[in-house]
Amino acid sequence: MHLKNINFFRWFSLDDTYEFNGHRHNTYEVNIILSGNMNVTVEESVFELSAGDMLFWSPNLFHCNRIGTDKHVEFLSIHFETKEDFLNKKETVFYHISKNKMPIINI
Repeated sequence: MHLKNINFFRWFSLDDTYEFNGHRHNTYEVNIILSGNMNVTVEESVFELSAGDMLFWSPNLFHCNRIGTDKHVEFLSIHFETKEDFLNKKETVFYHISKNKMPIINI
């Protein structure tokens, strides 16, 4: 994958009053959970993410999220473009960083 542009990079620290009803955009997105947990829905699939989990999805997929049972979550959200497609048009990839002994800094 050759990165073309980072369109959005933000660290979130949210409690259970947060609600995001969803949207689509024309960039790839990755969410990396730093602490707590949240549920991310991408199209029809729901992913329960906790610390050490990372979720990528393709551009133009509808997605939304909700705070999980921990009532708090800290995560990074990065929207980016690449020089070539690295996922299929409707693909979501789940990866558990800590189980694969891959520190976030190496991504």
